[in-house]
Parts: sequence; structure tokens; C-alpha cells
Amino acid sequence: MTRGTLAERCAGGDRQPPLAGELAGRTMITVIRSIELAAVAIAFATACDGARATLPEGDGGATHDVTTAEATADAAGDGAFEAPDAGDAGAEAQAASCTAAAGEDASTVCSTVACVDGIWAQWPMPNVSTDVAEGAPNPASYVVPGDGTVTDGVTGLMWQQAPPSAPATWADASSYCAGLALAGHADWRLPAYVELVSIVDYSRAVPALDPTAFPSALPVDVWTSTLFAQDSTNAWEVYFTAGDSSQDPLSGTNSIRCVRGPDGASAPAVPPGRYAIGSGQVHDMKTGLTWREDAPAGTFAWTDARAYCAGLTDGGAGWRLPTAKELLTIVDVTRAVAPAIDCEAFPAAGAGRVWSATAVAGAPTDGWAVDFLIGYTLSVDASTSLGARCVR
Repeated sequence: MTRGTLAERCAGGDRQPPLAGELAGRTMITVIRSIELAAVAIAFATACDGARATLPEGDGGATHDVTTAEATADAAGDGAFEAPDAGDAGAEAQAASCTAAAGEDASTVCSTVACVDGIWAQWPMPNVSTDVAEGAPNPASYVVPGDGTVTDGVTGLMWQQAPPSAPATWADASSYCAGLALAGHADWRLPAYVELVSIVDYSRAVPALDPTAFPSALPVDVWTSTLFAQDSTNAWEVYFTAGDSSQDPLSGTNSIRCVRGPDGASAPAVPPGRYAIGSGQVHDMKTGLTWREDAPAGTFAWTDARAYCAGLTDGGAGWRLPTAKELLTIVDVTRAVAPAIDCEAFPAAGAGRVWSATAVAGAPTDGWAVDFLIGYTLSVDASTSLGARCVR
């Protein structure tokens, strides 16, 4: 994949997230770089929202400094990128929030082609072994029948086990999957962003994939079908060096891994009836997760964020910090303006970085976070103060 120079990628108000998960030699170094946000007066909308159910009563990131997390390495070699000066970008990004949502017509946000691109998990999100050991549900499992496919035992998605070796542009990747005939099936497609992150194994790196299910996997960047809402000439990609994500121009080249079914994965925008909201809680009818509607006002170091969620008793016990993949299920990447979350379900949400409970493989002092400015994943030093959102 050709990414261009740092100056080229950051020029002209480009809002691409930091380059992360780069492989230098065989050493994976994740570099977190701050994003420049244009200084404009932004009004936000609850775009593309569907109908909500009512939850019965009683039912139950301010830091934009540069940090570097080093994951596993099997050979010598360093290659970190220089990060640009963040300036006032941090303060501007934090000003973006759902509380500023009044005044923008939904059609303004939904004017990009990304609004009809499937993004929502229609199934429980599988979790990796290290997260399950900490109390997360839905341990990842795979069925490998030996016919060139892998079926996810949690999501029901069927994956191409051995993808083509040559990288391709986004259009060619889409055409390749649409034309694939494998194991008696001809309905293969390029996976949506939330689908592709569902197979990331955050307990591993280089590559961050289950070695039994995907024995030939390489630590490469893989296309998704999900277009970047702020610029539909770009699409989301997932880096399987460690599991971080970004966007790339459609004319660039990345690797491919095709998927098929279930049909619900292609639902546009927020599927009607997805959330049941009440008593300060948001229950996701598809993933089975219940979220706190409001996030705490302060920020936390990683261990403090975990302790905060574990100590909550509102509506009962069992609250915890979500895993990285669980946190990605509430990202709304169809929104052309920040924050990348459903503002009707989470009306006080901001565009900052939020901790997950998932540790970075090979770097025990680093944890994974999700940046709700646009919805990408990044690894952060555990001492950094970020936001938190609790789940059970």
C-alpha cells in the first residue's frame, strides 16, 4: 500500500487518523499521532437514526499527546514516524460532542455514500482469550472444515481462509470478492469495518489473527467495504500487525479477505429498534450488551478506568470496561461529523478517546482505546488519561 509522506497525508485538512501498526523489519510499532481538526463551528445531528424501543424501568479523552507502544517483534529493527505538533487540535476535538447536535438536518450528515454502507454488528461480538479471562463474554471460536473457509462460531460469518497474495485497489478488491466462488458459495463480499475487526485477535500480534483458523495469515493491511464518511474517496482498513485501523484512498492497494453472511450485516445506518433506552442505560438488542448512557465527566489512567466501571452499582452490579471490539460496536462511522456515535442513544457523548479493557499484546503497560472523533482504534500508554464508558 502506498501511503505517501506524512506531509502529503496531513495536507489540505485531511482528517485521516494516525498511521498505526506499521511493520518495520519484523518489528511492529504502533504510533499514535494527533489529528488536526478544522476550526469550524460544527452543529451535529442524530443522522440516520432508526426507531428505538423503551427499556423497562429497573432493567438492567482529553489527551492528544504522542505516545508510542511497542508490540511483539521477532527480529531487530525500529521505524517510528515523527508526529506533527498537535497544537490546539486536542481542545478542538474535545469540543465536538453530541450536546452540540441541534440544528443540522439529517440529510446533511447522510449526504455521503457512506451512509448506506453496512456498519452495524448484528450479532454478539467475539472476545479474545485475554479479555475473556478478565470477565468478558462470548469467547471467540472457529469452525475450520478444511474446504478453504472458516466459520466464526459467535458471529456466524464465514471467512475466506487463505486470501489472495497480491494487494489490490478497493474497487478491484470488491470485484474480486463479488466474483469469488469458494466451497460451493458465490455470495462472497468485502467485509464491513465492524465485521473485519470481529476476527482481530488482540491477544496476538504480527499477525493479530488466530493461527489455527488462519494459519497463512500475514501482518498486512486489509480493506473493508466501509467508506470513510468524511471523504468517500477513502475506505476503512484494518492493520493485522496488531489490530489498529485507519483509512486509505480507494486508489491505494491493500490486502483482501472475503466474507459471506449473515444478511443483517448490511443494514444501513442505525437499524430500527436496535437500542432499548431507559433508566440511564442503553441496551443493544443485537450484541446483547447494556451500556451506561452517560460517560463519567473525568478522565482516567487505564487501571483507574477499569476500577471505575467495576465499582458502579447503578441498576445492579456487573459493570466493566468494555473490550476493544465491544467498544467498536457503538462506533457510527456513517457520521460525516464528530462524534462517531449515535447521538440519540448517547446524547452527551464526546469525540474523545475512550479506554477499552483490552491490553496490547507484547506491551503490558499499554491498552487499546477507541477515538470517537471518527472511530479508529489505537494503542495508548496505560498512564495516559482518557475517557471511559462502562458496559455489562
